[in-house]
Amino acid sequence: MHIVITDHDLSDINVSEFRCPACHSKGVLSKGHYKRDLIVFEDGKRKEIVVSIPRGRCPSCGISFSVMNKDFIPCGSYSLKFIEHVLERYQCRDVSVKEFCEIYQIAPSTLYGWIAAPPTFPPHNSEIDE
Repeated sequence: MHIVITDHDLSDINVSEFRCPACHSKGVLSKGHYKRDLIVFEDGKRKEIVVSIPRGRCPSCGISFSVMNKDFIPCGSYSLKFIEHVLERYQCRDVSVKEFCEIYQIAPSTLYGWIAAPPTFPPHNSEIDE
């Protein structure tokens, strides 16, 4: 399970400020962080970065969850913005699919998968304790 946040640097997140995404209890406990490689599109080029994803655990219902930025796709390596950029550029490309994929360093099968079913990340609304 995930909590999706917007416009936050994940390194500043205090998991205990959130309510449990399953039972909405207060008092969520921090369960540390895990590292994840993420492919983004910044400054006109593909970049691979390492992000630290905060984890939490609810003492009431026992579930564990991650707190992710709205640009992350759970269990995916590519950011949502990267995929959106590639799909937008694909519509107006003037090169072959092979050349296009080489520019973005993706496999044609990856591109065709995104075209067939563009990834989305439905927000899971969670409240921050005030």
